[in-house]
Amino acid sequence: AYFLDYKINTIFAQEIKVIMGKVIDLFKIMFMGILLFCQTAKSQNNPYKIDDQLYVYYQQCNRFIKDPKVTLMADTLFRMAVQKKDVKAQCLAKNLKSDHYYYTDNIDSLLTEKEKVADFARNTPFKQYIFGAWNRIITYYLRKREYETAFQELKKYQDEALLLNEPYGIGQSYIRMGDAYLQRRMPGLAIKEYMRAVNYYQSTGKENELYYTYFAIGTCYTNMQQLDEAEKYTIKAIDTAPNMSANISFYLSLLRIYTKKNELYQAKEIKSILTQSKEKGILKSSVLANYYIIVANYYLKKDDFKRAILYSDSIK
Repeated sequence: AYFLDYKINTIFAQEIKVIMGKVIDLFKIMFMGILLFCQTAKSQNNPYKIDDQLYVYYQQCNRFIKDPKVTLMADTLFRMAVQKKDVKAQCLAKNLKSDHYYYTDNIDSLLTEKEKVADFARNTPFKQYIFGAWNRIITYYLRKREYETAFQELKKYQDEALLLNEPYGIGQSYIRMGDAYLQRRMPGLAIKEYMRAVNYYQSTGKENELYYTYFAIGTCYTNMQQLDEAEKYTIKAIDTAPNMSANISFYLSLLRIYTKKNELYQAKEIKSILTQSKEKGILKSSVLANYYIIVANYYLKKDDFKRAILYSDSIK
């Protein structure tokens, strides 16, 4: 049991490091995408609320986001959007190049493109796009552990958002600052920033957009071993999440919390939800690996070493 526990905890520690990076990156991309692309007055039959034909071509562009030819495709999309007088689609087209430079690790071009996107977006009704490429820059610096540079960008980001009184930028500035502190293993400072985001979104009637922030606060409290608070905010994340796919990581965290608290009845209920999701093929890649790790620890708590070994051996 000792060697199994050591094996699982070693893998768990490594996986948590990877998962934290993915949570900050992947959940931010998902969360920022929802906020950026759903703010519009004119409704269309696609998630981004732009002209449907432009949306089809925008999807094609994203399929080639790492290919250099996407920069030419972005220019084509922009010209098409100009012809259709779809200003929001023009903003999306401008952001495609930023996405390409981010995913190809070309920080110099990303910095240049960010200024072009911001200059364009300032003269549109969609000023939230000023912060799209900027988010990529901050994520890049955090991913590269260039923390001082990331904090400098965050300060400028926040100043611009407050100057423009732009709701997306203001809320995101608090969240991104929290992410930076969390990644630097300063959970107390991270919680302060995340709570600023909570207060801001509540004051603007957008509490339904706080699921990622609640999850991040729960993660901070878990890291601080304040498990009752961790449980409270993780449940808030589950209650406000838009769908089950978004909830998977939240349920995994809740299972980890209940296991740490030795509340095995509650843990069993959450494990059942996750097992059903696994059978439906919802759990993939690192999330699936994390599932095996946490369930193995659950069975260790129950002194069921046979099942603990079975789940441990499933980790790839």
